[in-house]
Amino acid sequence: MKTKTLALVTAGTLLFGAAVPAAASAQGGAKLPGWEAHQKLAGNDKSRQMLEKFYEQWKKSHKQNAKKTDAARVAEAKAALAIDFGGKDTAASVTVSFDKLPKTGKNGTKIAWQSGNPSVLTNEGKLLSRPAAGSGDLKVVLIAVLTHGTAQDYKVFEVTVKADISDAQKVALDKAALKPVFAKGDSASSVTKPIGLPTKGANGSTIVWYSSSPALISNDGKTVNRPAYGASGTVLLNAVITNGRASDTLSFTVTVLPVMTEAQKVAADKAALAVGFTGTDNASSVTRELKLPSQGENGSRILWLSSNTSVIPNGGKTVIRPAAGTGDQAVTLTAILWNEQASETKTFTVVVKQKTN
Repeated sequence: MKTKTLALVTAGTLLFGAAVPAAASAQGGAKLPGWEAHQKLAGNDKSRQMLEKFYEQWKKSHKQNAKKTDAARVAEAKAALAIDFGGKDTAASVTVSFDKLPKTGKNGTKIAWQSGNPSVLTNEGKLLSRPAAGSGDLKVVLIAVLTHGTAQDYKVFEVTVKADISDAQKVALDKAALKPVFAKGDSASSVTKPIGLPTKGANGSTIVWYSSSPALISNDGKTVNRPAYGASGTVLLNAVITNGRASDTLSFTVTVLPVMTEAQKVAADKAALAVGFTGTDNASSVTRELKLPSQGENGSRILWLSSNTSVIPNGGKTVIRPAAGTGDQAVTLTAILWNEQASETKTFTVVVKQKTN
């Protein structure tokens, strides 16, 4: 019986969807279509009660919709109507075309728009021009005419189109916002991949780039050739920003990382390799575990060997201090670095302090 009840609930839910009121309206709204058939489906009192409840809800909703006049529908649409401004614009500051001037409002109300100054702001909300720089802002009235059936009303919006800024101001704003776009993992001091160099500013400025070393970075930034190990990878990227008769320049210094052979990578990792200590420990006074890297910055793998594994096991994860009275112990740690066919070794001597009691 539980399954049958659930089926009635589902059927009731479907009956009160958007399609039902329309069908009922065609019959004058007297009865829910198929009401008698659904009554017969109810197998017990509980099912019938549930169906009755759904029916009462439908009748209430249908009655309210039937009473809503065209004028009421227009009034609701008018209250809900708003302009969808473009970008970060507001009614007090319009600088770009609107994202949208709706043609249909709430309750299916039709909307027609009329601009008070279509040479500046069209009936469709497209901004054709802004007042010249220094001439002051311009207020524009937009009238929305809302219609539903025989009812009609209008809503007035007043917006302020901001005066344009000078070419020099546009250049200054675009210059302040300008920066190269580096690939993931890259930065100005570590370039390995193509760089994004914007060619247009947000205020319409044109941006042209010139590389001080096109052999390393092309003028458009799309080609990056890494230098040989030891060669300079410093490049000056110069941007010329132009808007109308105004122009300015901006430069960025970037460094293209060199390409290294496997042997050079191992050598670089060997030069940078150091033993890390815990707390206040140092090479002449070790009491706790050591921090021994297992990989270098250039990808070399590192294996650590101890000259006295009873004090510092290979890998340096633990330190076993000599017993009190037996004296401190010097231990030599040998790091073996390798990358493909290249390898190097580096040694460090540390002193492990005896226990104090």
